[in-house]
Amino acid sequence: MTKTDERGMASFVGLCALGMLLIFGMTLLYTVRSSVEKAGMFQNEKMLRQIAENRLEQLSVQMEQDADFCRTLEDGEAKQLDGIEFQGVQTASYIRKAGERIFLLVRAEKQHKKSGRVLYMRVRGYLTKKTTEGGERYVWSGRLP
Repeated sequence: MTKTDERGMASFVGLCALGMLLIFGMTLLYTVRSSVEKAGMFQNEKMLRQIAENRLEQLSVQMEQDADFCRTLEDGEAKQLDGIEFQGVQTASYIRKAGERIFLLVRAEKQHKKSGRVLYMRVRGYLTKKTTEGGERYVWSGRLP
C-alpha cells in the first residue's frame, strides 16, 4: 500500500463518522420537536377541559338555584342555552331533560393557529330531582364519563 491509499481511507472513515454524527443530530432534533408539539397539544387539551368543566359547574349552580326553569322543561326536550367566548375559546352549553334527571353538556373549542384544525373538549354532568322541605328541586349529582 502506498501513502495515498492510506490517506484516502482515513478521509473515508472521517466522512463516515461525520455522516453518523449528522444522522444522530437530525434524530435528536426530530425527537425534541415532536416532544414540544405533543406538550403543546397536551396544554391545549388541559386548557379546553378546564374551561369546559368551569362552565359546567357554573351551569349546575344556575340550574340548582333556578328551580322554575327546571320545572318548565318538558321531558325529552333538548335545547342550546348559550355560547360564551373565554380567552379565545368558544363554549356552547346544551341541556336535556330525561325523566327525573337533567343532563348538561358543555363543548369548548378552539382553532389551532398553525394547522387550522378545530380542537374541542366535551364534558357532561347531570342533576337529579330531589324532594326537600322547600319543595322539589334539582341538585347536582356528578359528571358523566
